[in-house]
Amino acid sequence: MKIREISHGDTLAREQGDVMASIRVHLLIASCGLLMLAAAAAAGSEVERRVPARPDGLVTVSNVAGSVTVVGWNRDEVEVIGYLGHRVEELEIDSSGRVTDIEVELRGRSHGSDSSARLEIRVPQGSDLDIEVVSAEVEVSDVHGDVTIETVSGSIDLEGTSKAADLESVSGSINVEGNFDRLDAESVSGRIRVRGEAREVELSTVSGELELRVDGIRRGDLSTTSGSIELVGKLDARAEIEADSHSGRVELQLPPSTSARFRVSTHSGRISNELGPPAERTSRYGPGRKLEFELGGGDGRITIDTFSGSVSLRRR
Repeated sequence: MKIREISHGDTLAREQGDVMASIRVHLLIASCGLLMLAAAAAAGSEVERRVPARPDGLVTVSNVAGSVTVVGWNRDEVEVIGYLGHRVEELEIDSSGRVTDIEVELRGRSHGSDSSARLEIRVPQGSDLDIEVVSAEVEVSDVHGDVTIETVSGSIDLEGTSKAADLESVSGSINVEGNFDRLDAESVSGRIRVRGEAREVELSTVSGELELRVDGIRRGDLSTTSGSIELVGKLDARAEIEADSHSGRVELQLPPSTSARFRVSTHSGRISNELGPPAERTSRYGPGRKLEFELGGGDGRITIDTFSGSVSLRRR
C-alpha cells in the first residue's frame, strides 16, 4: 500500500481553494438577490386605495397606457385597485369638494409596457366622469352622470344609462350599449357601434364604420368620409335624421309605420328604396340621382347625401 505524503504546499492550495469556493457561493447568492430585486422592480407594484366622494360628484382619470375600467356602485366613495409598471412614478388620488382626481404619473419620458397602469375604479353611480388616456383601453358601466372619454389608440366601451356621453378616439373602436339622452362619438379610423336607446345622436368618422341599432332617436347627425353608415331602429315620431357620406354606403332599415319626409341625393351612387317610389335621375346625361317622398303623415324629416356611395332604404 502506497501512502501519499501531504506537503505544506498541498494544504495551502486546498485552503485557498476552499476560500475561493466560499467566495463564489457568496457572489452567487448576492447575484441571485440582485436579480430578485430587479425582477421585483420590473414586475411593478399593486395599489389599493379608497377616498370619500360626493354621490353626484365629478371623477377625473388620467392615464397614458394600459387600461381603465370604471364601474358605478351605491357607495359614497371611490375605490382604486391598480397594477403599476415599474416606470410609473406614482398614482395620485385627491378628493376635494365635488371633484376626485386620479392621475398616473410617469418617470420622465417613460414609454413601453413598463410604464403602463391597469386601473379598476369604482365610483358612486351618480358621478360625472372625465377620462383622458393615450393608448389605454377604457371600459365604463353603470355610471348615470355625464361621461366624457378621450383616447388616441385605445378602444372605448360604454354600457349603462347616462344623461350624456362624449366619446372620442383616433384609431380605437367605440362600442356603446344602453340608454342615453345625448350621445356624441367621434373617431378617425375606428368603428363606432351603438346599441340601445338614444334621443340625440351625433356620430362621425373618416374611414371607420357607423353601425346603429337604436330606438327612439329624435335627432341624428351621422357623417363619414369613406366608411359605411347603417341605421336600424324605430325613430321618434318627429325625428330629424341627417346622414352624409362621400364614398361609403348608407343603409337605413325602418319599420313601415315610420312617419317622415325623405330627401335623398347622390352624385354617382345608386339608390334602392323598399319604402316608397324609385329614385329619379337629376339630369338626362349626368349620373346623379335623387329621391323625394313622404311616408305616413310625414311628421319627421330624413335627409341623406352621398357623392359616390350607394343608398338603401329597407323595411325592418
